[in-house]
Amino acid sequence: MNYLSVQFALFLFAVVIGFHLCRPGGRALFLLGASYGFYALSSPVAAIGMLAATIFAFVLGPAIEPTQKSGSKEATASRPVMAFAVAVLVSYLSLFKVLRSIDLAKLRLPDWTVAAFGGSVLLPLGISYYVFKLISYIVDIYWGNIAPERNFVDFATYVAFFPQIVAGPIQRSGDFLQQIRKLSPTSEMMRRGLRRMLLGCFKKAVVADNLGTLIDLSYGPHAPAGAALLAFYLFPFQLYADFSALTDIAIGTALLFGIQSPENFNAPFLATNISQYWRRWHMTLTNWLGDYVFMPLRMATRAYGNYGLVFSLMVNMILIGLWHNLSWCFLVFGVLHGIFLSVDALTARGRSKFFKSRPAWDRAGNCVGPVFTFHLVALAMVFVRAVSLSEALHVLSSLPASAAHVVGLILGSNEAEYGLAGLALWAAFEFVWRQDRFRAPATPMWFRWAFYYTVIAIIVKFGHNAKGFIYFKF
Repeated sequence: MNYLSVQFALFLFAVVIGFHLCRPGGRALFLLGASYGFYALSSPVAAIGMLAATIFAFVLGPAIEPTQKSGSKEATASRPVMAFAVAVLVSYLSLFKVLRSIDLAKLRLPDWTVAAFGGSVLLPLGISYYVFKLISYIVDIYWGNIAPERNFVDFATYVAFFPQIVAGPIQRSGDFLQQIRKLSPTSEMMRRGLRRMLLGCFKKAVVADNLGTLIDLSYGPHAPAGAALLAFYLFPFQLYADFSALTDIAIGTALLFGIQSPENFNAPFLATNISQYWRRWHMTLTNWLGDYVFMPLRMATRAYGNYGLVFSLMVNMILIGLWHNLSWCFLVFGVLHGIFLSVDALTARGRSKFFKSRPAWDRAGNCVGPVFTFHLVALAMVFVRAVSLSEALHVLSSLPASAAHVVGLILGSNEAEYGLAGLALWAAFEFVWRQDRFRAPATPMWFRWAFYYTVIAIIVKFGHNAKGFIYFKF
């Protein structure tokens, strides 16, 4: 169900009304039912799979809890249970990831199998995100960070919570479960939620989808002159607008039910280096992988010094790439970012020492850094957008020849003009919004409502190229 569809709007309206009609003690159960209803609309079979995974983690949770400090016999005894639980969950996710990359027609399976899946296996909605939640829950119990949850309704709601199920953000169990025990959204939370959803709709409908129309042509077999360079620079903005819009709608929807979600983006294209970029982009996934993949690997390889550091970074980034899709393009994406991060980490101390003794160079670096980092990101994102290595290499090889045609291509496309204008408006809004004195409570009501109606009018007028969210497929 697309977040920008009339069906989702009607579904959300009905759920919000029903939620507020419920007594406080029954709201979690109501949200659980609504979340499974939302999920079952995608696939009833997938909903059964999510329920089975939830029961599995819930039942094993108490067996993993250490009764003494880590390192004790009790903690050691719970390690095999923890390892078994994580292995099962990783295998469950990997099975669908692998099947998704296989052409079933080539396996000579029974005809009904190929017909049922249409030649390939579609990933169950949000499987990566709820499996990541379950893995962090299991590991956090083993580490003694949280206690096993005893209320199945609260726990199942955490796993299936429909605003976050599609593409995150990935919220940790301790944070969510603490909030769900006292679901009582204030009017201010609901206003914030609606404003956040409106911003997401604008970014998706006006910015991402209009830019996407031109970028789709740029990667097609009959790409016009100038398309490659335009796609190189615009696709990062399209992906950022598309994914952050999805996050905005998810965070805003959660606020309608009194749930504060973690932020997922923090102006990533203002990052002065690639490490800072990854601390600002898809932050909940980056933090999750940092806590449960990179840090354990780094601790295990710390005796190998910089070799261990590079190995840990490469493994982490390759996993990020292949998590998106088991393909050569995403493998290259992961390797590129692994190289970028390794170089950044190995030169960090030297750069810090250099700039510390040269203030003028440091100021210049703050201006040049984001530009250089953006180009690294854009280079790797060519492999995200391309459907094959040959297409990615064709786009990269076409960059020099297409520079002279960029302006004419923009002026000849209404969608490009709408998308770039929307991008400029969004950037201006982000800048103003970050100034505390301009926040909503400090502005007159007439101005706020005039602003809201203007945004809605822009969405209706220029958001006519509605497409599905890019991250739905991950």
